Amino acid sequence: MISLGTGNLRFSWPAQERWALDGITLQFAPGELTWLHGSLGAGTSTLLLALAGLAPRITGGTREGEVLLSRVDPADSTPLDLGVGYLGPSPTLQLSGIASTVHDEIAVGPMNLGWPRQRILAAVADAMHRVGISALADRVPDRLSGGETQRVLLAALLAAEPQLLLLDEPFSALDRAGREQLSALLRELADSGLMVVVACD
Repeated sequence: MISLGTGNLRFSWPAQERWALDGITLQFAPGELTWLHGSLGAGTSTLLLALAGLAPRITGGTREGEVLLSRVDPADSTPLDLGVGYLGPSPTLQLSGIASTVHDEIAVGPMNLGWPRQRILAAVADAMHRVGISALADRVPDRLSGGETQRVLLAALLAAEPQLLLLDEPFSALDRAGREQLSALLRELADSGLMVVVACD
């Protein structure tokens, strides 16, 4: 069973003397839906990057203290390999750039995991259905609205069957109905045993 925690975590961005995170100690559990609320600059986005192992491995900067995902430092591997789904605040930047349709975009993660074709097809269909985007299957990914892109990338994360979801501002481009639908889905995912951490203002 997955576990996630930090111990006296500190992080500073490149060329900045001030700690963006300073002395953060947290524990998360499977089946929990955790909301991280903070104003602009509070560090919630930085915390998600650290939990995903992307800060400082991808972002640069300095990290002190511990981040342990099932006793492993996530900075030593990739989110996909660790069963982590990370959605950043600018979803269009996370599109693969190699998929000509939404269906193929959602299949990228499972393909990179080396799954057999039938498992990939089933996972993609299920993820699209859960997020409510089956009608977008043949659309071109880079021609979607902001809200559609957010939902497509969430489906892409779910298709890879993660144990942990880290979502940064996932409601930002959604209308009221979309926000209500996503809230219900996140609760459902947590109830099924996933660990879900959401940063929002």
